[in-house]
Amino acid sequence: MNIKHINHHISEMILDLFDGDMDMAEEWLCTPKCFLNNETPLDALTTSGGANRVVEAIQRIKRGDFS
Repeated sequence: MNIKHINHHISEMILDLFDGDMDMAEEWLCTPKCFLNNETPLDALTTSGGANRVVEAIQRIKRGDFS
């Protein structure tokens, strides 16, 4: 998997979240998340609704809201 194969804006948000660490960003993308009903962010990005949920999660994490 390569983060460069997803939407540029979203990949930039994810890389920013992990201070540019590509390995950490790709690990996050490939790990199932409870907030996505145990789907991976990468799988969620295949739909517009899933992409919106991923973006919302990134924004919450950046604000320190891990709920």
